[in-house]
Amino acid sequence: MNSRGKRIVKLALEQKQHSGDEDSLSEPYSADSDVDPGFVLPDSSNSDNYSTDSDCEIPVKKTKNISSLSVGNENMPGPSNIFRGKRTTKEIESKYQDITSESEEDIEREQVKDSSAVFMTQNTRNANAGSTHFGDDNIAHEEWIETENDADQTLHDLTQSVWGPPVGNHLQFEENFESGIKQEWQAALMGHHPIDYYFAFVDFDIIDAIVDQTNIYATQFVMCNNNISNKSRVHNWEPTTRAEIIHLIGLLSYMGMVRMNSLRDYWSQKWLLKSDVARNVMSRNRFEILLKMLHFSDNEQCPEGDRLYKIQPLIDMLTKNYQTVYTPGKTFCIDETMVPFQGRLVFKQYNPQKTHKYGIKVFKLCCNNGYTWNISIYAGKEKTTDNPLAVSTQIVLKLAKDLLGSGRLCITDNWYTSLQLAHILLDHKTHCLGTLRANRKGNPPEVIKKKLKKGEVFSQENERGICLVKWRDKRDVLVLSTCHTDQMVEIQRRGKSIQKPTAIVHYNSGKSSIDLSDQMASYSSALRKSIRWYKKLAIEVLLGTSMVNAHIIYKDIEQSNIPINDFRLLVTEDLLKFEDKRDVAQTRQPRHQILKTHQFTRLDCKARENRRYCKGCYQKKVDGIIEKNKVKKVTTYCQQCDGNPRYCLECFNLYHNK
Repeated sequence: MNSRGKRIVKLALEQKQHSGDEDSLSEPYSADSDVDPGFVLPDSSNSDNYSTDSDCEIPVKKTKNISSLSVGNENMPGPSNIFRGKRTTKEIESKYQDITSESEEDIEREQVKDSSAVFMTQNTRNANAGSTHFGDDNIAHEEWIETENDADQTLHDLTQSVWGPPVGNHLQFEENFESGIKQEWQAALMGHHPIDYYFAFVDFDIIDAIVDQTNIYATQFVMCNNNISNKSRVHNWEPTTRAEIIHLIGLLSYMGMVRMNSLRDYWSQKWLLKSDVARNVMSRNRFEILLKMLHFSDNEQCPEGDRLYKIQPLIDMLTKNYQTVYTPGKTFCIDETMVPFQGRLVFKQYNPQKTHKYGIKVFKLCCNNGYTWNISIYAGKEKTTDNPLAVSTQIVLKLAKDLLGSGRLCITDNWYTSLQLAHILLDHKTHCLGTLRANRKGNPPEVIKKKLKKGEVFSQENERGICLVKWRDKRDVLVLSTCHTDQMVEIQRRGKSIQKPTAIVHYNSGKSSIDLSDQMASYSSALRKSIRWYKKLAIEVLLGTSMVNAHIIYKDIEQSNIPINDFRLLVTEDLLKFEDKRDVAQTRQPRHQILKTHQFTRLDCKARENRRYCKGCYQKKVDGIIEKNKVKKVTTYCQQCDGNPRYCLECFNLYHNK
């Protein structure tokens, strides 16, 4: 290679190396050592070009790569392209100088642009720091929820915190809430029976909605399913009523208290199993078909991709009643519980630490006494959104949406707790307390790496009063609090006095609310195998969560110490004896009363010559439900109806029960 070619190659390599250095400086980095273990903090002079939050990195425009530019043939990039051109060395050098000057100008423009953007962002944050008071009204909060995908409004730069010894520099919020049972409900329920407390949550609006959706689903099932055998009990379906659904709920509760191997054993005539409770309420066939048709939403109205549509209307109505009757006090806790289910389900969870390892995860917000105030069902990983917040943080903000801005204390475990959550809750005038994982982003390394002996404590606090306390018991316990320091308190453990941080004592006291709720719901649980997942969830909230809430309210108003099992027994007894006090014309008449007023009669003649279309089937054909060849021709009719219309047995029962 001659001197001219060597000079060109050397110039191209030097320019390529220069471009690579600039690209490396413009790359954003992640401050999370778990994700990027080889991370080295760059020079502080270039810190404006970086984002310390790996969840919302600011993209920086990269410098043009000189080695990839084409000088000769455009289809062949790279230095080898230079040897194919006929340009002189001076022309090539001038071309490279023009490109280099353009690149340097681009870099300067990008740096000015980035610095101005950072300056404007900081000014915007400072200007908005005290302008919006979330929690003062629902409108302001809804606007915040809709714009929470904007990182400038929700995310905090955790690397800018200054940590030091705890001095108790906590933010103080005014407590503007009224806790406990609403006065109107307390006046309405005082002196009433346990069943009235239960109906305060599972009211007649919910029962009527279940009645309507069950009848709709049964009609759809009978009309659209062509594989039903002639001997199936589905052909004898009769529309259900409010009283019948209440009896069904009562039987399910009774079956939770009196356990037998199978459902059929409750109607058994064997001497050892014989019981008249279920038999006197309804027949076994009727119970089984009601349980089969039990529904809470219209399948034909289900939006595409909505996994919780079958159960969400019931959850929404119950949650509304939970929040109407009772208001949480100073402290509330957020955690998850597991509804056991081992069938095939796309969002079924496995958690080896739970009593039921397989099931459906339900997030709950509970008060100190175990009262469940809000519920959210985990439906699995759904479509990704632009929300930069962690999933656990979003769950806390969703469940506590209506409690923010009132000076309360939110208690969470280590899956939810983070410095980012603590900052956001402080922005909404809410304190945060919870155990913390050591690998969370922004944790001060002095606390994480500190070696302690048993009983020792070490803590640090930042400028906003967020305190991290590390205490050594059997193992290291790390707690984050926005309203505690490293102050110790003496407690009794197994007859011995030990020193424990106040933050941990308060955490244990508040965290036990969800455990208490789950424990009381597990007594005489009505959950059984071999039913659909949404029916299991419905039974859990109807006879588990709602029963526990009614028990808590009953003890508070009536000043009673009745156990949960005795309370459940009284409610179940009244459910089984329930009678609908509405007009008889609005309720379903028993079958023997129908036959007294309308008689299903067959013509005494040759069937081939006197068959006519069934009125009910023909109407289905007119409505487009069935084909014409599915319309039955029968010789049976109703003597009492005008014109003696022809009916098959199925349509006769259907039309005379309306």
